[in-house]
Amino acid sequence: MVGRDCRLRRGRVGVADGQGPGTGPDRAGARQRWSGHRTAAGRRPRGLRDPAGPGRGRGRVVAERRLRQRATASGQAQVVQVAGDFVGSPPAQEALWALRNAPEVLVGRGEQTAELARLLAPGGSRATVITGLAGVGKSALALTAAQQALTGGRFTGGVLFVELRGYDTGDGAVSAEQALVTLLGELGVQELPPTPEGRLARYRSELAQREAAGRRVLVVADDVAEVGQVRDLVPPGGDAHRLLVTSRDRLVAADFPARVLALDELGAVPAEELVTARLRQTWAQDPRPTAEPEALSAVAQHCGGLPLALTVAAAALARDPGLGLGAYAAQLADAKLRLERLSPPDRSGLPTGVRAAFDVSYARLPPEQAQLLRLLPVHPGPCCTTEVAVALVRTGDGEPQWTAQALGAVRELLAGLAGAGLVTEQPVGSGRWGMHDLVRLYADTVEGAAGEQTVARAKFMTGLIELAGRASSRMEAGPREPGHDPFPEVSGAVGWLDAEVDTVMWAARVVDRLGLASGVLLVTDYLKIYLVRRGRFTDLAAMCGLAAAAARRMGDRDTVVAMLDVLGEILSTGGQHEEARAVREAIARVVPDDVTAETARQMGNWAEQLRKGGRYEEAEAARRKALRMAREEGDRGVEADLLEMHGAALLTQGRTDEAVRARERAVELLAGLDDDLRTADALDELALTLAQADRHEEAVETYLHALQLFREHGVQRQIAAVLRQLGDSLAFLGRRDQALAAYQECRTLYQEAHEPYLEALLAGHMAHVLFRWGRPREARPLLERAVELLRGVEEPAGQVLLGRALIQLERYQEAEALLLRVEEAYALLGDAASRAEAAELLVEARAGLRPGPWPRLRRWLRRSR
Repeated sequence: MVGRDCRLRRGRVGVADGQGPGTGPDRAGARQRWSGHRTAAGRRPRGLRDPAGPGRGRGRVVAERRLRQRATASGQAQVVQVAGDFVGSPPAQEALWALRNAPEVLVGRGEQTAELARLLAPGGSRATVITGLAGVGKSALALTAAQQALTGGRFTGGVLFVELRGYDTGDGAVSAEQALVTLLGELGVQELPPTPEGRLARYRSELAQREAAGRRVLVVADDVAEVGQVRDLVPPGGDAHRLLVTSRDRLVAADFPARVLALDELGAVPAEELVTARLRQTWAQDPRPTAEPEALSAVAQHCGGLPLALTVAAAALARDPGLGLGAYAAQLADAKLRLERLSPPDRSGLPTGVRAAFDVSYARLPPEQAQLLRLLPVHPGPCCTTEVAVALVRTGDGEPQWTAQALGAVRELLAGLAGAGLVTEQPVGSGRWGMHDLVRLYADTVEGAAGEQTVARAKFMTGLIELAGRASSRMEAGPREPGHDPFPEVSGAVGWLDAEVDTVMWAARVVDRLGLASGVLLVTDYLKIYLVRRGRFTDLAAMCGLAAAAARRMGDRDTVVAMLDVLGEILSTGGQHEEARAVREAIARVVPDDVTAETARQMGNWAEQLRKGGRYEEAEAARRKALRMAREEGDRGVEADLLEMHGAALLTQGRTDEAVRARERAVELLAGLDDDLRTADALDELALTLAQADRHEEAVETYLHALQLFREHGVQRQIAAVLRQLGDSLAFLGRRDQALAAYQECRTLYQEAHEPYLEALLAGHMAHVLFRWGRPREARPLLERAVELLRGVEEPAGQVLLGRALIQLERYQEAEALLLRVEEAYALLGDAASRAEAAELLVEARAGLRPGPWPRLRRWLRRSR
């Protein structure tokens, strides 16, 4: 080596003429020599950062000897001294691609990948946290998005990667300081500042230099457990660099401004695609997914769409290519063994897979959150409301107290579980908390869960039924009436029932099996109004049948008749006339041929039972006897009630004029009792009877009188009902503007009361009226609104109305698909008449025929009353 004076100083090689290995024409060769140099023994010289690949040797600080040595070299040669007397470090290198390999298979994440691309692009978020349940695929998504961003040229400064191991047990987690050392190494910094503050300043300085040079850098921090691990890694300055974090926790903090991207489990089709792809990575021509599509779907369903579980399942199938998908699906079908099959032990016998992942998350929970997680499986439904969770965790034997403080405390616990990815609030702010099926199975098997759940189950049942009663009471009360905790607003009561009604009905069946007949009657009474207003008549019929059987066991004849009567009305309205006739015959068998009635009311009740049983002549004779007894007793209130029942019976026989006279007399009697609400009810019934007698002018005046009394007492439900009927009479009289005003006010009240089914019926009715008046432009938006609302009604009757509206809107393809399902539903129910109605509409939809606007008005009228 001649004519060159080379120096080794502070870990860098400098050439005397100022041209070092990083700046001369042989830069690439120099880097290759440095990264590839080994000693004669095959070992790397001490002091070199291991360049074998990203992820190895991270967090190690290399000791440097700051000695000087002189040497000579010729041309572009470098002097390297190795083995025992090595005195310097190699030139700095940048890890432009420090990522682990992204998974070869990533399915069902197109939307999330696109969102990440937007967040990583200029104008996005400096820091983004991908969060979700253990095993949901957070790292896979982050690595894929980072790799796509790098290969797409968005980060010319490179992608840095650090694995924080935040959920490792013991001392395995990487601290923020260790992460900084790793990242500085990947940035090419060899001489590390001696203090943590200095290293942080150097990290920020390195990023700032690259930003100034127009070189964007992406930092990927994987498996982070706490904000403290990554707070200092947020890129400083402008919009150039990005930090992408994965964590089971949401990592929300005041001093950590990050966008959170919550990751859910895969849908059914992507889950099946993942299993298929994993199998064919091992066996390229694996025929099982194609040969057994239903079994493949069952495997994906048993895994709950969780990528970790799907991957474990695919591995089990790949290990045994002779194991059929159907046989494996049958193994997973046993819920008691499913979690164990998805958590195969390693060679040392410790669980891996799903259980191991959940163990780590569970171990980090505070005691109160862990207890709540163990109790949540007591709830059998897909989601548990905050109010029910209060009943689960309450202590003592007294009634649960749903105070704001108690609700807030339990919500905080649930939010903590959600933050750990173990439950989700869907939708956010609803107070409805869902749990993945595998998490539910895990919580069931945690030590101590069985005993706690046994104690909590009774509290759960009593709390659930009590809440149903409070929600029902809130629905019946005025909108601003106080004292209905935990439902100060009607919307809260309706929303709670929307979430929990199926669970409450399940509770009624459990109570029935336990022989607690009174509990069945209580639940039926609580749910009756809600089920009617939601159009869930099939459920109401089932509950009434259950209640009738319970009342029969109790020997409560009056309740048996009342429940069977409601059941018969539902069947009759639904077109199941034979079944309705059988119910009336059952009522007739229950009602005795004679009674010893000591009061007029007792005699009147017997008369009403006779009517409900179809024994009309006997019923009328009993009513007349009851009326005579009431007059002899001088009880004007009872007499008025009997006249109301008499009027209803006369209407069913078509004796309208007699019904009008009976109800006029009832109004006169009640007017003298100083009971405005009973008087208003009687006026409403009288007005309806007058309208049926085509005496609409008188009906309008009577409706207005009833409306005035109801308004004075703020009874919104009755006000809405009167307005609905008032609009019909005004429309009949040609007073169109007044009719529409009445309808619209009624519709507003339905909206305020959160009555979507009734609003849908009214919107459809208004559309028919407007079509009749030749005002289709006003009618169509109302039909669109009816369609929107009826989509939330699962009842076949509501679906028929939806199909009719779709036909009128000329949306024939949607109508056809819907009505096919409705026809099948009615076939399963054995309802021939309703099935025929659906089939008739199906023909119209297929033919693309638009029915006239008015022919079915009467049907809308009948269903909306």
